[in-house]
Amino acid sequence: KSVSVMEGDSVTLESDEIQTDDMIIWRFPQRSPSEFTLLDFIEWKKRDSMKVDPQTRSLTLINVRTEDSGLYTLKITRDSREITYRYNVTVY
Repeated sequence: KSVSVMEGDSVTLESDEIQTDDMIIWRFPQRSPSEFTLLDFIEWKKRDSMKVDPQTRSLTLINVRTEDSGLYTLKITRDSREITYRYNVTVY
């Protein structure tokens, strides 16, 4: 999925596929760490530029910059099955 967002705005990456017991991993470019689970995110110190909704587990990028452009990936694991969503984010 392609997502365009203006620099300085926020954008939310989400999936209707996520269920309560799913294990999710978000991967993203040019960030440290470059991937995290929801539990990792709770401990992560850079929560001012990203937020994960604890209920929907959607990822919101806040006050985006052009360097935030790139491929963001959501991996959902459910009953040993993996579902992957890709979001090509372009900040202009």
